[in-house]
Amino acid sequence: MDIFVKKFPDCLRQAYVKVGKIELNDAFDHTLNELSQHVDFPGYRKGKVPADIIEKNYQNEVAQSVIEHLVHESIHKMSEDGVRLYSNPKFQPLVGLSRNSEFTFSLVFEIEPELIKDIDVSKISVAYDEYFIDDKMIEQTMRRSMDLLDPVSGKIKSGDIVTVKVTNKDYFPENKQKVMSAEVVESLIDKKAGDTLDISFDNLKNYVIDFIGVIKEPLNVEIIKAERPTEKPIDDEVVKQTTTHKSVAELKESVKRQLEGMAQELNAHSKSSGLVGYLRDNVAYDFPKSLFIDHAGKSAFHFVETNYFVSETALSDLLKDEKLKEKSDKVFKDSYSDIVVALFIEDFADKNNIEPSNERINYLLALRAQEARISADEYKKKLAPEELDRIKREAKKDEALSYITQQVKFTIKNKLQLIEPKK
Repeated sequence: MDIFVKKFPDCLRQAYVKVGKIELNDAFDHTLNELSQHVDFPGYRKGKVPADIIEKNYQNEVAQSVIEHLVHESIHKMSEDGVRLYSNPKFQPLVGLSRNSEFTFSLVFEIEPELIKDIDVSKISVAYDEYFIDDKMIEQTMRRSMDLLDPVSGKIKSGDIVTVKVTNKDYFPENKQKVMSAEVVESLIDKKAGDTLDISFDNLKNYVIDFIGVIKEPLNVEIIKAERPTEKPIDDEVVKQTTTHKSVAELKESVKRQLEGMAQELNAHSKSSGLVGYLRDNVAYDFPKSLFIDHAGKSAFHFVETNYFVSETALSDLLKDEKLKEKSDKVFKDSYSDIVVALFIEDFADKNNIEPSNERINYLLALRAQEARISADEYKKKLAPEELDRIKREAKKDEALSYITQQVKFTIKNKLQLIEPKK
């Protein structure tokens, strides 16, 4: 058997296979011997039917089995030469199949992804955005957690808490007062206590649920009062009355730990994002189009479902949205880059014998269970073997990315505030 493999981009290959007469006859004999064990033919016991009778009366079955045998042999021979198939080959005969002549055929298939441009992870330098906290952020968070409010005498601003009285004639509850955030219901901004106004259901956002089927649009309200988070000093007594803590110092330490944890998590994500961006720009792979089509198809579906289906805006207007157009153009490019990064991390894990820890696997299992809204134990019982394999592969990639992150030199590009300062 002689094989010539022609190369095409994106890991596509076409193998031309020539089978000599002797080898072809051996393939026929092998097939007839296999079929003779199962063929029932009048006048003969099973396993005793002569080969020439089988070949004459079961021509299609014989030809199909011979071809399958030759394809299997050609794949085995190519694998010995380092050709690793990624997809099932498409068979195409180039001449008719006959014992009396050579047989030639072609196989079109994709091979496993191939690394084109590698990098030394110990020489990677990545700039990232670092999040930080300060005393102002801590104090601002403390005040928010205590929910201390001062009355507002002037115009209402975003973030103020507003109490309104519903004046619609078809609104009958005994208590007609409602509390709303001006950050949510923007129609309240620049108004003041004593003002009356009509608010459309569209502008009520989540508050609309209290009035659907209760009143006819719009909502008529009179503003009773507005309140704003206090700027007064906080003392131990106020802390005791409004929180579970016993002093300002204790509350401050608790808030500080909370913010430090948030900053640490964001900085880890920022480093990871910077590293992934570096890998996208500096690693190169040749990989099958079928891999890209599968990943890009899922990404495109998710993008359309997220940005076009769940929306209050008309589809005709969404299709004209320039920002959405820019995002949609990135979907396929990002899919390509995502595959390159994933392939590199998987190869790196294999080369360095990196295996996921049980802790990381259990963490991913817990996340899946949470998404399914069942307990971790129940999720594990229902888990199919192939899904567990996928989770282990994901955990392995996470472990490898963590290992690479430890080898990389990180430098701070920008220092960003964890919390935007109060205006």
